[in-house]
Amino acid sequence: MDERARYIIITHRRRTLLHFIGATLCLLIAVFCVYLFIIGFHIDGQYDKTKPEGGFIEIALTLFAIGLYFLTKISYIIDAERLRYKREYSFLKWRFGRWRKFKSIDYVAVFKKKEEDFRVKLWYNKNKHFSICTYYDKAGAMEEADLLASRLNVNVWDATNPNDGKWR
Repeated sequence: MDERARYIIITHRRRTLLHFIGATLCLLIAVFCVYLFIIGFHIDGQYDKTKPEGGFIEIALTLFAIGLYFLTKISYIIDAERLRYKREYSFLKWRFGRWRKFKSIDYVAVFKKKEEDFRVKLWYNKNKHFSICTYYDKAGAMEEADLLASRLNVNVWDATNPNDGKWR
């Protein structure tokens, strides 16, 4: 079997142009705040290199964190053969995450969270789970659950009606 074909990859957040614009603005303003801190600029318009304004560093760190958040993509990679999964964070070309073991993969479930909010969850090790994705229509969530369940050779629990769950 092809090495890449055995993995199931589910991407949570794809970056749009708006993400890139927001990240660019946050990072540019953060760099500008660091510059203002270095030159000793104060809010009242004076320059004093001996006592720089500390608020600029706090603003810069906050904006830098927000910019990184906008550029980060989260993916789940599931290896059903070796019974393991990885939550992977991608930042530009760098990827971070570690493999975690399953004892068993039990089932895939679809839950109705709000009026038009359907969550697909993977249940493993009898009582542990994590959300795979969220859909705003039942058909899309059930299709994703069926596809994932067929790849993992498990059943689907349809809990879209909170008091009347059923196996599919």
